Amino acid sequence: MLPGGGICSRRPGGAARAHALHRGVHRQEVIRLNRADAFRVAPADPWPAAGSGSKPYASPPDRVVRTPPDGELVTVLGRACGLRDPVAHPLPPGRSDRVWLLAERDGGRRPAPGRGIVLKLAPSAAEVAALEGLAGHAEALRLPAPLAVVGAGGTATVLDGLGRAAGEAEASPRAGRRGEPAALAMTLRPGRSLDLSLHAGAAIPLRALARCMAELHAASPPGGLPVELAPGEWLAERLPGWWRDGPRWGAADLGAVLPVAFNRLQVLAAGAPPPEAVLTHGDWAPRHVLVERGAVTGLVDWAGTRVADPARDVASAVTGLFAEGLSARAALALGADLAALYAAESGRALGAFAFRLLAAVTERTIGALRDRGSGRDSGTAAAWGGLLALGLEQAGRPRP
Repeated sequence: MLPGGGICSRRPGGAARAHALHRGVHRQEVIRLNRADAFRVAPADPWPAAGSGSKPYASPPDRVVRTPPDGELVTVLGRACGLRDPVAHPLPPGRSDRVWLLAERDGGRRPAPGRGIVLKLAPSAAEVAALEGLAGHAEALRLPAPLAVVGAGGTATVLDGLGRAAGEAEASPRAGRRGEPAALAMTLRPGRSLDLSLHAGAAIPLRALARCMAELHAASPPGGLPVELAPGEWLAERLPGWWRDGPRWGAADLGAVLPVAFNRLQVLAAGAPPPEAVLTHGDWAPRHVLVERGAVTGLVDWAGTRVADPARDVASAVTGLFAEGLSARAALALGADLAALYAAESGRALGAFAFRLLAAVTERTIGALRDRGSGRDSGTAAAWGGLLALGLEQAGRPRP
């Protein structure tokens, strides 16, 4: 968590407001929305170091076992994309053994920055469908353009610039599981992941995030994507499991908070406006957002893409930044500012934002509690529970 004794954020056209932050001890710390519309952390106490154990859920890179991809698959896809002698390199920041960088073999040296092809193993069918359907707009929407896909049958299909089949390469023995694609080759987007930029002391580019979301949501969704349920139906699917697992594993510290959250969600779902159906990414964790000089240059990992209400993406960005180290109060303040900036950029009113944000935090809390119950406790349940409790407290507090 970020340390701090104070947070000051300024909404567009609004007055500054201060909050008390807590991290064991209180310190004077300033986080503000500056003229560039970016939350900036004072350098007196930088963003938590990667792998420091202070994040609510992010996995340190050094815990990932890097298993190289199948050599024949690398050769097939690399040659299909124009590489003569391809070799796979771990793609920073190295949190997954499913994403690799293919480049020409050059004495074992890493390729120059910005050079190479991204290989993703076992992509979801929705991710492949989204990238293929949006291939003609990849540059405008900051998406990786698909180059080739290995289907469930093991054949590598080479794609043209519009995501259409332009030919087939030799068969690969790596077939997808349960009918899912086995691998996807795509272009490498420029920039550095936002989480690494934050650890280096950069600001959170709120307006750039809002603008990127607005442009994405204005695009026509390609066919074949899953469709998110309306708030009431979505909640009805999850509540039975939440009631079973939440109070059971959270009785000691969250037993009183969870029933309040469940009831509040039912009230919000009943009063939510009909959801808008737009193309959403679904996981705006900082490691999935590429930035360069304060601008968003890429959006990767489309496994959770679906047609849903735009508030889904705004809430995802808030929880993703909290998971990377923001304090609970800072995350909630940032969420309010991001929602306001998004509304200004898109012209859309986020009528379901309160539901989507509370639902996202509740779901993360339940997930952490389930990990605790299965013996995989990483100490994250208290962090997510604290964010949940503070959000409920602020929602129930009368506005001045």
